[in-house]
Amino acid sequence: MMTLQQCLFADAGDFVEHLHSKRSGSSVFLAQNRYDWGANKSYWQQQRLSVENAIKKAVQWQEIDAEDCYATANGYGWGAEPSRSVSEVTRITGFYVDFDRYKIPQYKDLSPQEFLDLALQENPWLPVPTIYVDTGNGCWMFWLFKRPLIIPNARWDWLSTWQTQQGFLVRKLSKYGADPKCIDAARVVRLPGTVNSKTLRKAVAWTSNKRYEFNEIKRQFSEQYRLENPRKALIPEVPKTSKKTWVQRDGVSQVFNWHSLAYARMQDMKRLGEIRGGHSDHRRMAVWLYSVEAAHFCRSEETLRSEVSRFAMEYIQDPEHYLEAVNYEETVKRFNAEQSLVDCGLSRKSAKEQLGFFRSKYTPTTRYIVSVLEITDQEQEQMRTLIAHSEKTRRRVKKRRDAGMMCRVDYRQRAADRRQEAGRLRAAGLSIRAIAAQMGMSPGAIHRYLA
Repeated sequence: MMTLQQCLFADAGDFVEHLHSKRSGSSVFLAQNRYDWGANKSYWQQQRLSVENAIKKAVQWQEIDAEDCYATANGYGWGAEPSRSVSEVTRITGFYVDFDRYKIPQYKDLSPQEFLDLALQENPWLPVPTIYVDTGNGCWMFWLFKRPLIIPNARWDWLSTWQTQQGFLVRKLSKYGADPKCIDAARVVRLPGTVNSKTLRKAVAWTSNKRYEFNEIKRQFSEQYRLENPRKALIPEVPKTSKKTWVQRDGVSQVFNWHSLAYARMQDMKRLGEIRGGHSDHRRMAVWLYSVEAAHFCRSEETLRSEVSRFAMEYIQDPEHYLEAVNYEETVKRFNAEQSLVDCGLSRKSAKEQLGFFRSKYTPTTRYIVSVLEITDQEQEQMRTLIAHSEKTRRRVKKRRDAGMMCRVDYRQRAADRRQEAGRLRAAGLSIRAIAAQMGMSPGAIHRYLA
């Protein structure tokens, strides 16, 4: 168990440093929801800082009792334009859940310690959180990794793997008020030591100082998933003793396939923009299709808008005009409604059909995307998943040839040569077993050649 009174953070800067290492070289976004009294409305102000400067800024906000201050849970790179979008995340620090427990009568009056103890007791598969934050209204729990996941990584599709686990964690804890929107990698958390303007209480955070190997905590989540879905794994399992990358025969969660395909399509649409020097044709459809795939990772209108805007600014000519093609509110609403039905026990296919979401513009096929964006054969050679059937066949044949498998013509010629040699040896008076031993084959194979 985690005893909160014994592990209080020193200040807001200590919290930021606990989330992000100074030596990482990544950046952090700090944000504040400020109020403009002249215009009588609030506005969001954010800035990208080094971890060291973010620590200093967080301490300054705490000292002046600043209101509604936030920090990103994950690390970012140093791109030309500051953007707090999912595709700009370069370091994933751990898993997290935002509990809106104040909305649930049986939990809203519990103390932070009582709520934490209850969640851990009722979910024995759940590890002790590294950080617990009382935001002054709800609370957060973090499970930090010993080594952050580095994105992008040429070898591992970390974002899809993390997203699958993160979504599973949030869904499993939904009865405690887990926010279903809290599954994207660009999420911000309220800074401890700063004031929640809704309740006028300061956020407070504690740490257990426990950190986890990603594979360790992933295994725990996967085991829990298996209890509910005995014939499936949450993500593919690759045997350590084999170099082959296919998954086990009893199936893989639809959720993983859902995320990994969307991520691969997003990367391909970016690559297509690079090849073409920016999408000049079919720009409206390119922006729309990217938004549909990005909605698998961005479950709030804000983060989806940021993600799609980033894509359009970098890969679309005259982007401002074509960003209007996306109805962000409706897109997010559709995807969240689908997930709600899945959480109630429906299959993903049934949920899509019930929403009129199956085989619609929200579920484009690869063939449709290739056709509508007019991706040529030469361009497909540089794509990962946006490829026609002919390109898929070409890659499969090449892979078989590289592995040493013969083409049909060579295979038939070898069979003819073996048949001729077996016949010659049989005519010379050798027995079936003697021929098999001389040719290095089984007696049964020699029988077939001589038949």
